[in-house]
This record gives sequence, structure tokens and C-alpha cells, in this order.
Amino acid sequence: EPETGFKPNWEAIENGVKGINGEKKLDVLIVCNPSNPCGRVWTKEEMDKLVQITKENDCVLLLDECYSDMVWSPNVHYSPIQDSLEDHVIVIRGFSKVLGCQSWRVGFAISSSKTIASLMHAQDPIYICVPWLQHAIGAYFSEHLDDFVNHKKILSDLIQNNWKILSEGLANAFGWKPLPPSGSMYGMFTHNEETDMEAVKKALEKGVGVCPG
Repeated sequence: EPETGFKPNWEAIENGVKGINGEKKLDVLIVCNPSNPCGRVWTKEEMDKLVQITKENDCVLLLDECYSDMVWSPNVHYSPIQDSLEDHVIVIRGFSKVLGCQSWRVGFAISSSKTIASLMHAQDPIYICVPWLQHAIGAYFSEHLDDFVNHKKILSDLIQNNWKILSEGLANAFGWKPLPPSGSMYGMFTHNEETDMEAVKKALEKGVGVCPG
């Protein structure tokens, strides 16, 4: 919820992971970090707690970290794989956001060797043809890693500056309250209209297109 800064609702998470209080037990919990669309970055303490809860209740934790290279200072992205590779934790990453290479099919998964081996049994029959673009992205990182590091800084400065201009402009034009993201490429606002659709229509009157979050 915006009022809590989009912090985790631990009661709801535990109800689902444990299958209690009328909730069906989850086999897999999917979490985006940074979040889409609020842009919130989970803390190390929160992530450690999530790993422990899912482990104790035989629940796979699937972490979508596609925006992990788009975290804005002073926030720091933490992933459980920095400390250990747990069988029940699978991290998914890619370059479609930070490098703008959508549809290149260059995403990848990180987990324990045991879990990756089991994933390959399902993956091999489905994903047979490897796009040549995977070789291009591999060569880029092997030969030009410094360029990627510099690109991330340029992108960070650009998006944060764009957010500053956009958030101030929409706040002044419509009275909307900006909800500053900690990462990703999204920005959210709260409004005083009766419905999201009314807010969208109000924005369109001034030539602004909005996607309700």
C-alpha cells in the first residue's frame, strides 16, 4: 500500500506460504525486486526473512530481478544469491530493461546446481534454437564491461532527472502526489479523483497519457 511505502504485508505472505487463515498454500511465490510498478527495493533483512519463510514451508521463491541494474542511490539492491545458492530460490535476470534489448532472449536463471539441473529437463525440449544475439551480448560483456558500467550510471542520471521533471510537472498540473521509486523505470502517483479512470481522463485533457497502476 502507498501509505506504508509498499512494504511487505507479512501477514498476507505468511498466510499464503503456509496455507493458513483460509488461504490456499502456495507452491511458488514470485517477487519482483525492484518492484514493478512501484519501484520499491527490498531490504536485505526483508529478503532474508522471505527466504527463510519459504524454505521452512516448502515453497519455491522465484525472484524477478530484471531491474536489479536500475536501482537509484542511496538504495542498494540485495539478492540472496550474494550469500548462498538455495535449492528453493531461483533468481531471474535479463538485459531487456537496462540495455533496451527486448525480445533478444538473453535472460538467465541463477540457482543451486541441483535446481538448475531440474529446470533443464523442462527447458531443453522447449528452448532448442539459441538466438545468435546471445553471442553478441556475451561478447559485449566480455570485451566492454566498462562501457556497461558507464551506461548504467548515465541511465541512472537520466531517469532520475526525468522523474524529477515529470513528478513536479504532474504535481503542479493535477495536484497528484508523487510516490518516488527506489529503482526501475516507473513512477507512480496518488490522486484525488473518485476513480483511476477519472484521473486518466483529466490527464488526457491536457495531452498526458497515463497507465493506471
